[in-house]
Amino acid sequence: MLRRNSFYTIIKNIGALMTNKLNVLIVEDDENDCKALVAEINANADKLCLAGVSKSSDDALAFIRNHKPHAVILDLELQEGRGDGMDLLDKLRSMLICPKPYIVVNTNSASKITRNSAKKMGADYEFAKWQKGYSPKMVINQLLFVMPEILGCEEEPLAPL
Repeated sequence: MLRRNSFYTIIKNIGALMTNKLNVLIVEDDENDCKALVAEINANADKLCLAGVSKSSDDALAFIRNHKPHAVILDLELQEGRGDGMDLLDKLRSMLICPKPYIVVNTNSASKITRNSAKKMGADYEFAKWQKGYSPKMVINQLLFVMPEILGCEEEPLAPL
């Protein structure tokens, strides 16, 4: 069961799950970053739907398992939340979810090793919040850019070896 205090937005528009909108889950513990991402999603409401927001990697995993959002914006370091993004990536990698959500890592980590590890663990794209020119709009624009491919994706789950 999802805890109300850690998962404070749950599917706002179930109808969007049946349309051509991209459903996005935000896993972010920084309130200002979260508000900025939500504002950008709302500014693109004709194409995007905010599926949920979480500060907890465990709650996010349950949400992904139960609601299968198209995309996840994932902060690697959930210092004010519970768990961390690397743990979520690791757990998602071992699950047979079809199709797998498109995962955009959004992080303050300056460690190239950490960011490369996230990609190896299944992150599809990465933004460093500390880089010059970074903005939440860039993150949302990336989702809009790949949206046709995500919505058209009908991947088969990989068979266990």
